[in-house]
This record gives sequence, structure tokens and C-alpha cells, in this order.
Amino acid sequence: MPIKIYDPKAWVHFLFNFHQENVFRRLRPIVILMIIYASLVSAAEYFLHDYYSIINDFAYLGQFHLLFNFVLSIMIAFRVNTAYARWWEGRGLWGQLTNNARNLALRFDAFFGLNNYPEFKEYLARFPELLKCHLRRETDKCMEIMTELGVTHSQQDHLPNILLREMNRVISKCRQEGKIQLEEFLVLSENLGAFTDVLGACEKILNTPVPLPFNVLIKQALFFYMLIFPFGWAGTFGFFVIPMIIVMIYVLWGLEAVADELENPFAYDDNDLPLDNISMNIANNVRNIAG
Repeated sequence: MPIKIYDPKAWVHFLFNFHQENVFRRLRPIVILMIIYASLVSAAEYFLHDYYSIINDFAYLGQFHLLFNFVLSIMIAFRVNTAYARWWEGRGLWGQLTNNARNLALRFDAFFGLNNYPEFKEYLARFPELLKCHLRRETDKCMEIMTELGVTHSQQDHLPNILLREMNRVISKCRQEGKIQLEEFLVLSENLGAFTDVLGACEKILNTPVPLPFNVLIKQALFFYMLIFPFGWAGTFGFFVIPMIIVMIYVLWGLEAVADELENPFAYDDNDLPLDNISMNIANNVRNIAG
């Protein structure tokens, strides 16, 4: 997924082109549904208020709506913060992976010369790509990468671990042959061990999603919030509740939609991490260091 470059100062462009955003496209069905719903409630209040007192009977829902809005705001704030924390942690881990790959490449090149060990150079350059495919559960692509690298594996293996094992074997063999001192071996081992830390932390984010009941509860609360809004305010605002409910859906449901995307930062959504670019940059860094 390519990196989306944007200028935060060009806010006028985003203000009038919101319909092109992925969040708006996702919300379009429920926006249309709620427009129809709010229109029916407003029409009933406008044309039938002399004959039926349904809307008037629900007038006090407006006050309840204000109280419910406070509770809902806290829930959505917690939801967005939780999702963003997962996204930010993932970004930090891939930044850590970038730095570790550069450090390992620089030190290995200084000790032995990366071009003297082309298999290790390719292991290091393609590990981020393998990790990316592993986190996206692209099993066939992972198997293809391992086959291209010439690493023996089976379909049941944890492939990033297998590749890290091969990299450790290269370093250990150099130590056994006396090509590096113990201190240099320990430095390389520490760098390589940091790859395992990143791998485990990424898998923690991937395998422990936000509990489903919490996500469902917020969506139910949002839906209930939208259902009672026309009844609480149609008597006061009339047909103006229609644009009002559109704005609320776009803001509140939009935050929920963005949180859904950020919850798994390794996927393919517009707001997920640009893992394709990051992994490609790491590979280019390693090959550039090798000269």
C-alpha cells in the first residue's frame, strides 16, 4: 500500500472533498438510511402533530439525548484512544525494525563485508517483507519468499523464526571459525535478538484485538443514539434534524470507522501502516550499505 502524502495546511481541500474519503464511502449506506428515517419522523411531526401527540410525548427524549451524548462521548474517546495506541505502537515497532536492520547491516558489513555473505544480506533485506506478509496472513507469499531465499521449511513452520534461525547460524558459524571476537559476536547477537522482540510485539498486537463485546456495545450505543435523536428534536428543529443527523453520523460514526481501521495497523486499509514502503526501504538500505 503506497504512502498517502498530504499537506495538513491544505485543509480547504479536505473540507470540500470529504466525499472522496474512504470513511465517507463506508458510512454512505447508514447515512442514506438515517436520512430516510429522520425524514419520516420529521414529516410525521409536521403533518400529523394536530392529530397525534407521539412526537410531543417523546419531547423529553431531547434532554435524555443530551445526557446520553455525554456518556457516548466518553465511550468513543476511549475507543479511538485504544485503537490509536495500537497503531502508534505498531509504527514504533516498525521504526525499531528499520533501525535494527541498519545497525546490523552496518556492523556485519564492517566485520565481514555483506557482499562476502550474499545469503545473509538477502536474509536481512527480505526479513521485513516476510514479516509484513506474516502479519497479513499471506501464507503463500511467505512460502514463496522462503523458497526464493533457498531456506528449507514446511507449511507448518513459523517462517519468520526460521529465517532468524538461519541468520543466527551464519553469525554463529563466523564465531566458531574465529572470524570475529566474542565482543563483536555479542553485539551482532544483540542486534539480531531485537528482531525477535519486534516480531513478538507485532504478533501481540495482531493476536489480541480489542474485545468484540466492547466494539459491538459502542456500535449499538451509536445506533440507539441516532434512533432517538429525531424523536427528541423534531418538534424543536423540524426538518433541520435531517442535516443535523447527517453531521452527527459523519463525525461519530466516522470516528468509530477510523478506530476500526487503526485497530489492526498491519492490514490494507487507507489509514493502516504503509508496510510495503517501509519493508522496501529497509531492503534498499541494506543493499546500499553493502555497496
